[in-house]
Amino acid sequence: MSSERDLLVRGAKLLGVAAVSAVLTMAAVVGVGRALLPQPSLQPTDQPVEAELIQIETVGPPAR
Repeated sequence: MSSERDLLVRGAKLLGVAAVSAVLTMAAVVGVGRALLPQPSLQPTDQPVEAELIQIETVGPPAR
């Protein structure tokens, strides 16, 4: 009986190690994937930046 319990404990430990390994591998793959993505350029452009105007329309008479 003791050997069956030992096998179950060992199996549970191996399952835990496999789960941790899978999580760490996934984190590494995601990290490398993000590192390989093109980064936005922060260099200034030659074109002037125009401010965007936002017009909000309301219903009813204007507030005073």
